[in-house]
Amino acid sequence: MLWDSSPESTDTLPKLIELLTNRFGGTKQTDKHRMELRYRKRRPNESLSELHQDISRLMALAHPQLPSTSRDAIACDYYIDSLNDPDFALKVRERNPSSLDDVLRISLQLEAWIRDTNRQKGEETGKSKMREGRVATVETSNSAELTAIKSQIDTLGKQFGALMQHVTV
Repeated sequence: MLWDSSPESTDTLPKLIELLTNRFGGTKQTDKHRMELRYRKRRPNESLSELHQDISRLMALAHPQLPSTSRDAIACDYYIDSLNDPDFALKVRERNPSSLDDVLRISLQLEAWIRDTNRQKGEETGKSKMREGRVATVETSNSAELTAIKSQIDTLGKQFGALMQHVTV
């Protein structure tokens, strides 16, 4: 980590601490974490719990001087803003969560309800498609039966015509 540093800049403990702080822990890092936090979006297939953990981590790194109560309130907004679905984010925000743990609980509950509703809609759509399939099958079946009956009538008509010719002769 220090290969690019001159020996004079690392020959005492205070110099070494200053170098490492500038490189890994100073205001440059908090600015970086603030930017990450600001632009953080939920990734595809990322669970809400994973998002919660990452927002919590970034908040601690981006705002180390803030008291935890203030940090929690700000983290709620970042968490809700990071949700990719604006309608879902609005539903979470409407419940007015007071802490990051509260916003996680609310979002998990809403997501479960949404999945259940979508599953039920899918089942209803499936039932509807099954009904449509049965109707189409009945129509196809009726059409085939009608064709067969027409064919039998044509055959009977020809046989009747031939029989009438023999009778009149």
